[in-house]
Amino acid sequence: LQNSGEIIIGKNDINKNYLQNGAFMKSNLVHLDLHNKRVLLRFDGNVPIDRGTILNDQRLLAILPTLQMLSDKGATVILLTHIGRPACKDLTLSTRQLISWFKDYGMHVIFAQNPADALHKVQKGHKLILIENIRFFPGEKTQDEV
Repeated sequence: LQNSGEIIIGKNDINKNYLQNGAFMKSNLVHLDLHNKRVLLRFDGNVPIDRGTILNDQRLLAILPTLQMLSDKGATVILLTHIGRPACKDLTLSTRQLISWFKDYGMHVIFAQNPADALHKVQKGHKLILIENIRFFPGEKTQDEV
């Protein structure tokens, strides 16, 4: 995917073996050319929230070095996560509540209602986009394509 302009990274891909030219290579994000690439980064943002207040931000703090490195490499990052296990759209579990936390750490994050909205925001030139709680979408559980 690297040559297509898009890279998809999950939490288990940071130090994964990849087949390259017939040989397995150890790779990580540091070695990838991410300039002007779109990176879909699924991360563990399932943090406890009470009335809009994040009670424990350790999972969010853990992603900061990765986001900084992606930014330094010139990547456009689309963040994908969930909060809780909602059976339907529940605004108390919206990832929109994470926006102010990212801004407190100096990151200009744009909120997207869905994956299509995120791609629209990428086309407008935004560099860091957070998609609404992925568990709000039925395809998350049925494994439908986006």
